[in-house]
Amino acid sequence: MEYGVLMSDTNVNGDFGCFFQQFPALIRRATESLAKSCSKEGALDPQRLDQQQVSSYELALAYSEYRAAVVARDYATASAAEIERGLCGVYVAGAIQSIKTRLEPLLPVFGIGQPGFERVFGDAKLRSGLQTHLAPDHIAEIGQAVIQLQGEIGQVSIDDDKGIMQHAFQRLATDIVEPRAEIIHRQDLTVP
Repeated sequence: MEYGVLMSDTNVNGDFGCFFQQFPALIRRATESLAKSCSKEGALDPQRLDQQQVSSYELALAYSEYRAAVVARDYATASAAEIERGLCGVYVAGAIQSIKTRLEPLLPVFGIGQPGFERVFGDAKLRSGLQTHLAPDHIAEIGQAVIQLQGEIGQVSIDDDKGIMQHAFQRLATDIVEPRAEIIHRQDLTVP
């Protein structure tokens, strides 16, 4: 099924290749710098670590987002389904944008200068890829494709226990959330 120009023209590896090549060195530098600032005489100092809680948390979360983006990129590369590649592209773009936002205020703590940061996040192809994958029209197009497929995307093999949970969540979504979805969205209500 063809979903149009926006989805078919995106390439997760091509758009974000620079990020995936350069980010490991940046995260390693940040980790080493943070570890050094949390150490005293070569050992972890709990008091210094306490002072760096926010930085430690943000760094750990950024690395987790990066690892998840790697998995999504690899899946998109192996997937033959255009919709799956499109979904992975949106996920990867969102993760990269989140990582950038998460790390940039903490560059001095991580011992990273703005030029080093810009080498990873300032690449023209990366910025263009982020704009393409996160464009509202692109996301809406993918959303429409998911709706057309009635949420049945990809073939994920799960065991019986997870199948029971999946069925329970599907029933919850169909019976409780779906009938109220528009009003929940429009009035910014909490999902029951």
